[in-house]
Amino acid sequence: MNLTKYFRNISSLEYFRAFVNRLDPFWIGVEYFNNSIEFDRKIGNPLQSDFKDRFFTNVMADAIRSSLDVFSKSIAWYFDIPGRETIGFGYETLIKPLSSKSKKLAEKCNDLYKSEPYRIIKEFRDADRHTGNTNFNIREVKHLDKFDLTIERVFPVDLNEINRNLYAFLNSLIDLVQFTVVECKRWPLGFNSQEDKICEITEQGWVLR
Repeated sequence: MNLTKYFRNISSLEYFRAFVNRLDPFWIGVEYFNNSIEFDRKIGNPLQSDFKDRFFTNVMADAIRSSLDVFSKSIAWYFDIPGRETIGFGYETLIKPLSSKSKKLAEKCNDLYKSEPYRIIKEFRDADRHTGNTNFNIREVKHLDKFDLTIERVFPVDLNEINRNLYAFLNSLIDLVQFTVVECKRWPLGFNSQEDKICEITEQGWVLR
């Protein structure tokens, strides 16, 4: 009995379930922009539409980007990729080691990684989470006898463009998921890793080898 492969399969499926659930806020955002739900204060002044649009765009971007990290854990557990407990969607952490196990799936992941919608949504989400809505960015590099200072103007975010790229990102993600499911069917009982431990029943009981 391939004991570790059995547990890898369980973990992969659990992360796949978590990936699907993590997309729930994205669909709430879709409902908002389709005027299917109401979002406002019950007491006090009504929320401005610009604020609500920005809020749900942020929710959608965070949901789809973080869901991709969760889906990456599902792939990593299935293919026994090192660091799978904390892995996210990245070239060095996921795509490069995956290429030695499934070249076609690695290429598919790399297509998404290099796509324009992924870049735009990642930058938008990272800026929202780490820098907020600043009017400018300052970068400082210190040297022994001087320092370099760079000030960049932050231009207003075009939410229409962000939303167009969100849906393009979603289509690419769905395509990646479908391709992954088909690719994993090449190993009906799970991917065979050289690091797997085989469990045998002997007269002395269960033995790992």
